[in-house]
Amino acid sequence: MLWASQASTFEPGAAIRRGVPICFPWFGKGLDGQHSPSHGFARNVPWQLVSATATDVELHDPVLGRLLPVHKEGSRNTVAWNPWSDGAATKGDVPDDGWPGFVCVEAASVGDDCLHLTPGETHVLAQRISVLIEGTEP
Repeated sequence: MLWASQASTFEPGAAIRRGVPICFPWFGKGLDGQHSPSHGFARNVPWQLVSATATDVELHDPVLGRLLPVHKEGSRNTVAWNPWSDGAATKGDVPDDGWPGFVCVEAASVGDDCLHLTPGETHVLAQRISVLIEGTEP
């Protein structure tokens, strides 16, 4: 169910395009476009899963007849994206022909919904993606 780039390098500090993405404390280069690393420091450190409150969304995969419920906790938005052919060409670990099988779904709090934490303040954000055959119950 999870897309995985065969070209990921698994080097410390390098983005890994496989598994569960974590973007914190900003998405991309941040609101002003000047933040580094892309998607924040949290994606390059070890993490544990925890839980809080939730809002759910569903993705429909008509090709394989699947329903993918995305259970979110502690996020205000859901970001779904695909790099398309031009974006894949700029990412060293996404093959040029790999983008049609790639979709990224991320629980997030971005744009006007971004969160600002003061020193010592905490926030929990989690996401669980399930795979169901359409027409069945979990």
